[in-house]
Amino acid sequence: MSFLFFAPYNAIWQHALPEATVAKTLQDAGKKITYMSCNGIFNQYCIAMSAYGLTPESTIEQKKKVCYSCKKHTKLLTTNIADKLLFIEDYISDADTKEIEQQLLQLDADKSNGKDCFTEPLRQFATYTLILTHKLIDKQKLIEDKYYLQYRNEYKQVLISYYAAMNYFKNNSIEGVFTYNSFYPTNRTVVWVAALHQIPVYWLHAGGSIHNRLHTLNIGKGHHYNILHSWLANWQTTYKNKPASKAGINHVTQHYLALLEGINIFVYSGSKFKPEGMHAFFNIPKDKKIISAVLSSQDERIAVESIKVLEPQKDLCFKSQLDWVQELICFASKNTDIHLIIRVHPRDFPNRRDSVLSVQAQSLQKILTNLPGNVSINWPSDNVSLYQLATITDVCVHAGSSVGKEFSLLGIPTVNYMNNGLSYPHNLSFWGSTKEEYFVALNQALKTTWSLDTAITAFRWSSLELYEGLWFLDNNFSELNENKKFPLIKRIIRKLHPYLLKKISCRKIKSIKEHKLLLELIDSQAISRLGLSDTQTEENKDPFNEQKAIFDSLEIILSRMYQFVRNKEDFKLLQKINAAKMHTMSMATTK
Repeated sequence: MSFLFFAPYNAIWQHALPEATVAKTLQDAGKKITYMSCNGIFNQYCIAMSAYGLTPESTIEQKKKVCYSCKKHTKLLTTNIADKLLFIEDYISDADTKEIEQQLLQLDADKSNGKDCFTEPLRQFATYTLILTHKLIDKQKLIEDKYYLQYRNEYKQVLISYYAAMNYFKNNSIEGVFTYNSFYPTNRTVVWVAALHQIPVYWLHAGGSIHNRLHTLNIGKGHHYNILHSWLANWQTTYKNKPASKAGINHVTQHYLALLEGINIFVYSGSKFKPEGMHAFFNIPKDKKIISAVLSSQDERIAVESIKVLEPQKDLCFKSQLDWVQELICFASKNTDIHLIIRVHPRDFPNRRDSVLSVQAQSLQKILTNLPGNVSINWPSDNVSLYQLATITDVCVHAGSSVGKEFSLLGIPTVNYMNNGLSYPHNLSFWGSTKEEYFVALNQALKTTWSLDTAITAFRWSSLELYEGLWFLDNNFSELNENKKFPLIKRIIRKLHPYLLKKISCRKIKSIKEHKLLLELIDSQAISRLGLSDTQTEENKDPFNEQKAIFDSLEIILSRMYQFVRNKEDFKLLQKINAAKMHTMSMATTK
């Protein structure tokens, strides 16, 4: 028996190289490794081409270059790792090709006849990347003429992957299937077929830390949300009452510093700090309590719901983010002792990753007019860092955003109204299940001002998420340092010999250091590494040492946040944290 690595997008080196380290780890443990890749069958347009900045309208020559890189990378990666290299097209028969064409014609007919085109799983899987690409909040938009040809191509690739997987699994015994990001339509299809054959499937993805994202891996059974639920279960039983280790707190610190730099492509908040400060910029009187409402981009949630990874949220106290924003504006108009800042999500607007204006952004531009004097809008064009906004925030309200975690790390109370799908524990936020409960929670948060308990809880969870729950690559591949520029000599080599450094890296691939734990995860059919026989975390049994390490971390973070702040009214957060630190240290000395 062997493990199948379904890897059709090896042109994306930042994904393919870490994935190969997992294959190498299993091979060194005596497992047989089979790679199934693309040999050009997805040449019309694919995920890899998108990653290289191409669009469906790009030239054939541009697409051929990406195909060439994909094939070259596949050969480099599999030469010394794969016992077998297979290609998707080799598992598509003439009969399959005819059936695929029939399925596409049926899709065309359903579209023309006004039928629901998204009732079948394979059609649903094909929606994922297009919902994200076009920032849609309704998958039905995909049958409109301006999107339909792209959707039809995605569906064709899903069908190809389906028949190839069915044909392969029918005649081969497989111990498990690995794929990098199984939400991609083709990957989702293959793991779905594997599950139909009762074959275990494993998720691979970069870790969550912006500091060393590509040098870590999130590995587990199923998919991201299976792993997240495993983390949350272990959080309840163990980690929420367990002081975070110094190593874990250090990883959280480095992640936060990378967020503040604002240079990583996955960080939407820029690094620019306004020298006049936030009170002056938004014209806020110094005696007002400040609520920062941070919006989320909805398409990411819609995309995972569309492929049946998460269920749609039900019974929320607000019908939509737009409804929530309007209720907050109404609350502010009746409470003149507060000032509300509404920060729209930069991803909803054209940004350095894409040029798309989302449907939600278009709606916000229409409704966020004629506002009360104590309501301000923070548009992306303001070039205001989210973290400078934190310096004046008394309470952060959000719609399930990761900002709830990031502000909680600073001890700022947060309020949330989402009841599922949150990527961190509910007890990091105040929240309510009805509108009445929500605004009671908001008033409670306004009375809290600052909370060491909130910061401790956030550091413990973030330590789990960015350290204890992840696998660290033992190779220090320079091409995975996405926050740093290559040295000049390496840039010259890449220009003259594009594949030389990659060839060298392939020779250096070695097993993940914790290879025994990975094998235990597979043998035990565990969902995540948490709860297995060994973990990488050191013990920190003294809560005071944890508190000291957290305050040391906050001092480092705040020194970076405040290096450009000059307005004395904006030192509110720093003063709160310094006062809490003095109180905590004096209490410890007294004891």
